[in-house]
Amino acid sequence: MYRKTVTREIPANTKPSANGTVKVRVGNKWVERQVNESGRMVVASARYYHRVRQPNGKLKEVRLTRDRVTSEQLLGQLRKRADRIASGLESAPHPDEDKFLTELAADWSAELTKAKRNAQHIQTVQGRVHTLLGLIGCNLTKELESPDSPSRISRALTFISQPKATVTLPPGSEFSPAQLRAVLGISAHAVGKLAHGHGIVGTGQARAKRYTREEALTIISHRNRGATPATINGYRRALKAFLNWLLKRGLLNRLPWLPPQINESKGRKITRRAISIDDCEALANSVLAEGKRRGGMKAPARALLYRMAFRTLLRARALRELTPRDCHLDAADPYVFVRGETDKTGRARAIPIPPEIAAELKALVQSIPQSAPIWAMPEGMAQILRADLEKAGIPFRTADGTCDFHALRHSGATHLARCGVNLVAIAKIGGWKDIQEFFSRYGHYSVSDLASATRRAW
Repeated sequence: MYRKTVTREIPANTKPSANGTVKVRVGNKWVERQVNESGRMVVASARYYHRVRQPNGKLKEVRLTRDRVTSEQLLGQLRKRADRIASGLESAPHPDEDKFLTELAADWSAELTKAKRNAQHIQTVQGRVHTLLGLIGCNLTKELESPDSPSRISRALTFISQPKATVTLPPGSEFSPAQLRAVLGISAHAVGKLAHGHGIVGTGQARAKRYTREEALTIISHRNRGATPATINGYRRALKAFLNWLLKRGLLNRLPWLPPQINESKGRKITRRAISIDDCEALANSVLAEGKRRGGMKAPARALLYRMAFRTLLRARALRELTPRDCHLDAADPYVFVRGETDKTGRARAIPIPPEIAAELKALVQSIPQSAPIWAMPEGMAQILRADLEKAGIPFRTADGTCDFHALRHSGATHLARCGVNLVAIAKIGGWKDIQEFFSRYGHYSVSDLASATRRAW
């Protein structure tokens, strides 16, 4: 056994000595220590170390304890275990079994990145897993197999679902995003997302943006509600995916019990409405007529983006990552190819587009590199759409629901169904596994739609 030579900062209570040494007080004695060229004190490590031969025949340095007798006992146990593994009496340990769960979660995220999963998806699931691991209180994989781990996981998910502590606004009539960030303890992006969810735009731009006191109270009101069932299920799915990865790697012998999913139908959801194709065209024409650049996007690009969102049923994320290489505009039936890693469903598919839209898209992508995004969509795309809707005279919120960017997907799906397109074809375009998703969420029918559909039968 041996101690390593390490360096330490020279403590304050030292005495200078000759030949590049210092005297340090250890207990009741003054001990002379060497000083290296970097001005650090050279000492022996507090722990003992030794090289132990492994079952594969290689020597590996292992860290022991501070006490010599205890280190000798531990060294004997390590040698005995190595002999048992070499003899086949005991299975070899997994090379990552001593890693912390947070380190393993980082390895999992790296594998997701290597598999070309969407960056936003990776960031979301990684954040949720880290949050749950902190609440569960497990550091190593063997702790996840303990009898109390199911109750720990259940308590962690329950804690997320509970309302947070009520926050109080300081005096004032106007508040900046930075002030609300400090009050809520969240990021600036999260503040903007909360404001968008409540339909609040505020006044000013960037650092000059301000919210009235009434708007600020509405933004912070979410603290009293807790997470929705959909959010809780999202945390559960992220944790289950991580645990399955640990199981496949051989770091877990079995999956710990997870609470069942919550019924999302009783949770809070954004109620969206479907606008007509005439409304979509009016929105695009209004953008072109105004000709104003918003969020760095020129008017023709924004107008085409709204038309594409309506006709392809693509989400904002898939449109944001669409490149000229994905567009096949010279084919007999023009189409865009959606890569699996850019879509929430994870399913690659080809989506046909009308010839007139293909012609506009072809003119737009001529000056864009093949691997570059077609639309430089900013993070504040929701606010840009809301401003364009207001300019076009289309209300953002009505009794039927809101018209955000995702509502264009709802609108396109409803328009296809109203025109008699086979529901299986709509499901293929939208990327749904079956038509049940369309029936439960994306199909918006008014009384006149139903009357028109049944008039022939009457």
